[in-house]
Amino acid sequence: MRTLLITLAAALAAVALALWFQELEGYVVAVVPPYRLQISLPLLVLLSLGVLGVGYGAIRLVTKLASMPSRLRRWRDQRRALRVLELLERTLANSLTGRPREGFRLLERLHRLRAPASAGAAAALVCEAAILAQDEPRAENALGRLSSTGPWQAVRAVLMVRFGLTFRREDKLSEGLELLEQGEGVAPSVKERLRFEAACFREDWQRALEVARRLRRHELMKAEEFLRVASTAYPALIRARLREGQGIASWWATNPQEERSSPELVVKVVEVLMAEGATNEALHIAEESLKSRYVPELLAILVPVLPVNSAWLRRLEDWHEAFPKDPIILEGLVRLCLHLRLNGKAKEYWNALLEVAPKRAAAIAGEWWLLHSREMLDSGKEEFPPLPSSMALSTAVTVRNGMKE
Repeated sequence: MRTLLITLAAALAAVALALWFQELEGYVVAVVPPYRLQISLPLLVLLSLGVLGVGYGAIRLVTKLASMPSRLRRWRDQRRALRVLELLERTLANSLTGRPREGFRLLERLHRLRAPASAGAAAALVCEAAILAQDEPRAENALGRLSSTGPWQAVRAVLMVRFGLTFRREDKLSEGLELLEQGEGVAPSVKERLRFEAACFREDWQRALEVARRLRRHELMKAEEFLRVASTAYPALIRARLREGQGIASWWATNPQEERSSPELVVKVVEVLMAEGATNEALHIAEESLKSRYVPELLAILVPVLPVNSAWLRRLEDWHEAFPKDPIILEGLVRLCLHLRLNGKAKEYWNALLEVAPKRAAAIAGEWWLLHSREMLDSGKEEFPPLPSSMALSTAVTVRNGMKE
């Protein structure tokens, strides 16, 4: 429709111009002595229009010829930009599919194209892919091509820390952490995560625990991950303090209440203290935790070294009322009652233990009988300590099995 309207308008304009030319009469005379030029008015109009058209075309041609170098440069830049975009897309695809070698070849081609910004992006992608593929030489080469100034400085610092952690390169790790502290452009959450990973790599468990607490406080670390870190950090810190002869109780009190009330962490701490021979410290920390609730795993560690006193007996009896079939509580009650010479209670609890854990009951009877038999023989007495009759058969079986072994 538009083409039809334009055609009709052009036809009308041509008809109007022809009618106008018919009405034109007269001549135009130009005199330049000794020359005289006479031309009709319609011809003069046509010549004027022709001169204007030729002049306009000549001006356009000269303008285009003058702007040809800049237009050529723009055209080459556009072609280069399209080529760079294509290479970046291929580099990203190779990085995500775990092919750093192909990505490195594309990076070389980007460098030949002399596109610094795109080369930096390609180098970062190749370095990331090489780190994931455990290709240290290519990762280091790509890392070296990232600029240490400008917008890629922060990216270089992050990748350098990750490179040091992945390939266990302390030199790169230290340099990356230093750049991370000096530069800007990295989110605080990323900085804290990298500091945490670096502290774990260096086995600086005090710093790792501090950073993990900050990450946990800002909900950047899940509770399960924090528990795994703390379960590694606390035993290492305790062993270090014991080697240096420092106290455990005062240090333990300085830790957050949330961690001191965690049953999993308390069990780890008590296990380490028992293994290192710090029984008193282990009992102190365990007793503080057991005041709030009963933890079977914790009591199982303490059963062989429970203090022989009525306070612990009352505590175990209270737990026994709540958990009458718990073999750990019954074992603790049997041991305490035997040490306190409460043979009636010992027999009662031992019979209950025999129902839920027969092997454990037999082992306790055998241990007690052998221990006190040696004590009496060493003191010059020939008679053996009495045991409840229901324990005799289990004791004999335990002794016989021990002799066979």
